Amino acid sequence: MFSKLFNTLAESDRVSQQSRAEWLQLATQGAEFLRMHAADANGHHYFSLTRSGQPLIAPYSIFSDCFAAMAFAQFYKASGHDWAKQLAIQTFDNIEHRKQQPKGQWAKAVPGSRPFRGLSVYMIDMNLCVEMKEGIPELDVRKRIENNIDIVMADFLDQEHGYFRENISNVAEAEDTYEGRLINPGEQP
Repeated sequence: MFSKLFNTLAESDRVSQQSRAEWLQLATQGAEFLRMHAADANGHHYFSLTRSGQPLIAPYSIFSDCFAAMAFAQFYKASGHDWAKQLAIQTFDNIEHRKQQPKGQWAKAVPGSRPFRGLSVYMIDMNLCVEMKEGIPELDVRKRIENNIDIVMADFLDQEHGYFRENISNVAEAEDTYEGRLINPGEQP
């Protein structure tokens, strides 16, 4: 958060040099803490940690990976530390590999039951791409964004009713179930 604050407001005339230095120092402490404690041996990021860095909640979703990648990209932009850039890109790549099974071993669905894909994975991935590009300008995210847009518009948009479905079957069909009837009121075509 302090990296984003630093990057957003550091050039403002209304922000003192002392505040900028403090924000960068806080951003450094946060990024170092994340680097040391936030990921498991596979590079998947825990959802919650104690103040001392002990995991509280398993890395059950790629959402915590997305937030970590955004944080490292913003810290790289603020500090220029190459390790932050490498961690951001590594995490970004891991997310792409996990997208088809975003919860991995922690998926709640019973094997063989109704398989669904969720809109939220594609939406956060597009947001992640924008944040990554802001932090690491040379990173080419265009193809990944276009692929996400294609999937969202072709599979999740219910053209007949003009809304996005939150969940669809693996064959891109709406199902007459609770999950299949769930629509996303925050997204409009």
